[in-house]
Amino acid sequence: MLDSLATRYHCLPSEVVQRGDTLDILVMDIALNWERHQREQAEAKHSGKPAPAPKMTQSELKAMIDRVRSK
Repeated sequence: MLDSLATRYHCLPSEVVQRGDTLDILVMDIALNWERHQREQAEAKHSGKPAPAPKMTQSELKAMIDRVRSK
């Protein structure tokens, strides 16, 4: 992770250790996940495959099942 931060921000890993904080890690994590999501969407579009299903929590899935069963 240290290398990824240093590469992304064009600085030495020692600078990241010295000046970085948890916000930098959070921002990098969100940015990398967004890039991965965009790449998966583009690959699905170009290959003709369906887009990956959105990630859902267990409680969201349970609520969906409960809604279907109650009908």
